[in-house]
Amino acid sequence: MSSLARTVIKDINILDPDEVGRSDIVDLTGCDFFSCQANYVVDTPVNATIAFQGSNDGVAWTSLQAATTISSSTSVMFNKANAAFKYFSVLKALDSGTVDLELITIVTGDSI
Repeated sequence: MSSLARTVIKDINILDPDEVGRSDIVDLTGCDFFSCQANYVVDTPVNATIAFQGSNDGVAWTSLQAATTISSSTSVMFNKANAAFKYFSVLKALDSGTVDLELITIVTGDSI
């Protein structure tokens, strides 16, 4: 029976409601399981998406699933066991409106 040596729960910064760009980057070194919950509140009519992305160098990013279109206040989860990438981030694109976005991540795995 194994026990996890590390569990990290972190809120990651995702910019102001009217800004676009990348969230803080989460280091997944030694990760056995990773989860991110994106909670968003639509403040005004919106045309926006978020994309969960992975990278091995923190520079070149690849979408891990299709971008999520934001049209109303709700939440979405992304879960990954044994991630094949070293870093995780969320990219927010906004054509109109404003969106308050909160990202909560959980990383479990061996200590580094």
